[in-house]
Amino acid sequence: MKQRSNRTLGLIFKDLLEGVHQLATSEMQLMQVELRRSAQLTQRRSKYLIFSVSLAILGLIPFIAFLVLSLGQVLGGRYALSSLIVSVICCSVGSFFAARLSRNFPVQGLSLPLTRRSIQAEAGRLFQLPREQEKKAS
Repeated sequence: MKQRSNRTLGLIFKDLLEGVHQLATSEMQLMQVELRRSAQLTQRRSKYLIFSVSLAILGLIPFIAFLVLSLGQVLGGRYALSSLIVSVICCSVGSFFAARLSRNFPVQGLSLPLTRRSIQAEAGRLFQLPREQEKKAS
């Protein structure tokens, strides 16, 4: 009787180890796919962001020159004061929007939600299997 229960316990552990090995292998593959997809998405978004910011900077340079010259004429030829005023306004507005954007910017971490859910489901299934076999053996 004791020999039969030891053999059953050994089979349970063998099945458990095989399941853990298969789980680890499949989860590593899933994690690689998720990381690759996340990297591609981040790369694509970064390209669009760089392109957009570059265009905005190219458009702002002549506009700022226009503001400095126009304000300098209004201030009676004080172009240094005009450039200081325009610079302070640009820095203030830029800082305000950068602060708002950084708070609202979606942070995409490497939480790997698909991998985490899959591991939880498989682990639950694996650890239920030995309990069910123990109940059948009783």
